Amino acid sequence: MFFYGLPGVLPRMIAEAGMEPGGAISIPGRMRFADAAEAVEAAVLGGPLAGLFVNRLDGAAQAEVRDALTAHVESLAEPDGAGISLPAEVVAAVGRIPQG
Repeated sequence: MFFYGLPGVLPRMIAEAGMEPGGAISIPGRMRFADAAEAVEAAVLGGPLAGLFVNRLDGAAQAEVRDALTAHVESLAEPDGAGISLPAEVVAAVGRIPQG
């Protein structure tokens, strides 16, 4: 989910698929979680390094990563009703199928 948001990635993928890139925009927003632990779990298991985390790190290394991520999440989190919210960004891109 993080890789596709890097600058130029979606337009390049559109071009590689044989379409004409029509542009991309970034839309800022917030992600909501019950607490920091839920946000860390989403980042660890839903992120681009999930396989590496699960298959290559032992329990001690996994705990170290979770602790570092928890500290980072807590530094960014804002209370949001029943939980917390964190800054997020969505990237949207448009491609056109060439006529001809």
